Amino acid sequence: MADIADPICTICAVRLYDWLPEYTPEEQDPLHWHPHSWRESVLALDGPTWSYDEPGPKSMAVPSDQVTIYAARATLRSREVSLIPIGRSVSLQLENLPGQHESHDPVSGKRWYLGIHSACEKIARRVMQSPQAHIRTIGDLWMTLERRCVKSAWDATIFPPYLPKLPDSRPGEQIKLGLLRYYIPRCAIYTDEGCLDDPGEDWWDYDPLSIPRLTTVLLSNLEQLNPSTTSSGQIEHHIDSLPPEIKDRIITDLVHQNLSLNCEYSMPQYLWKQALLRVPFLWDIDGEVIEEKIQEAKQGGFEWNWEKITRQLLTEVTVVDEEDEDEPVTWNYARVGLIVPPGMCNRRRIWQILIEMYPNDVDMVHDMDETYGSDSRVLVGYGA
Repeated sequence: MADIADPICTICAVRLYDWLPEYTPEEQDPLHWHPHSWRESVLALDGPTWSYDEPGPKSMAVPSDQVTIYAARATLRSREVSLIPIGRSVSLQLENLPGQHESHDPVSGKRWYLGIHSACEKIARRVMQSPQAHIRTIGDLWMTLERRCVKSAWDATIFPPYLPKLPDSRPGEQIKLGLLRYYIPRCAIYTDEGCLDDPGEDWWDYDPLSIPRLTTVLLSNLEQLNPSTTSSGQIEHHIDSLPPEIKDRIITDLVHQNLSLNCEYSMPQYLWKQALLRVPFLWDIDGEVIEEKIQEAKQGGFEWNWEKITRQLLTEVTVVDEEDEDEPVTWNYARVGLIVPPGMCNRRRIWQILIEMYPNDVDMVHDMDETYGSDSRVLVGYGA
């Protein structure tokens, strides 16, 4: 795990920054917007916890009403955040401190606070609607983060705030914990200074929600389709003759998986365009800009290669190659030939982190579980 000086988002591994008075997250005036200001919009999640030296939870299903979400402000070099509008300062990742949990009876169990970005919570709620997701509720999200933190707290040398480890292993493999699947370099976790030669490459610091000119920049990557690669009329006729619900299912299946970059050109481009419009993490695509591109192709007598850009967009985020610690090789969309605003790279990263998580994905087992009959040994896998 990462032992750090400042509060950190337990979802995305980016710091919870001090609130600046001149920035209001709800302010829509672009003059007040800055690509890094999203890091100052903080939430404190207040929910149940089970210490590693005590019996674990009886179930991985925690009702969402047991988790309270507060707007908060972080404090530099502190484990504390200030709840809004209450004004009460609370400590993150510390159990049952006196006076920190309003109207809570300690007899009913321990509680603690975990910090996340408001942007990460908003993305999490969208992920919960995806058929790929293994977290469906705020309760599921809480149990995932809480179990990760408790598992990491086994290390007696660690003190809050800290970033919990998560599975580095793939589904079906023996669980190996680490920080790789936050998909950012370790230097970005341990320091708030730019850790790459080009500060502009630190795309994980950019706002994943508000991304100016996203559609315009994304569609600038569109290429004209080579007529020789167009699907045969027979295949196109076959797909066109399918019932609408079957074509809809084809598109749904496409956009909820990580695609290879290898274009097959076996499906009409208009279906790939529809797929692009339904990419789940591209909820704010501008339909007017899409229509302009459609008209441009009609007037020019050519067809856009919608398959290539959709495959590029749905490519999987890969872990950082830190073989050379001084020059870590990080994933970004440019590595697959796609030029997008840096905030889009960050959105894709956070989306994948959330898609991959599930309650107790770190296999947290309490020593006293067998004695007290807890079922926290029962894991919910990716395929559940």
